[in-house]
Amino acid sequence: MDYIEKRDCDFRICTSCGGPILLPVRIKAPKKSDILLQAARHIIYISIHQARFLDEIRTDMIPFYEEEPEGHGQI
Repeated sequence: MDYIEKRDCDFRICTSCGGPILLPVRIKAPKKSDILLQAARHIIYISIHQARFLDEIRTDMIPFYEEEPEGHGQI
C-alpha cells in the first residue's frame, strides 16, 4: 500500500515474460475485462488472465530498473 500511496496513481497487474507485473495505468492502460480492486484511494486493475493465479500482491511484482553507471554506454 505504501508503494501505491507514494506514487498517488492507479495500477494494473498484467502479464510480462517474467510473470505478473504491477505497472501504473499511464504505462499499461486497464482493459474492460480487468477485475477492480480498491486500494485505499486508488484502484488496482487486475488482468483477468492473472487474476486466477494471484493469491496476493507482492513486492516482486514491482519492476526494478538498475541505472547504468556514469559514462557507461557512451561513445
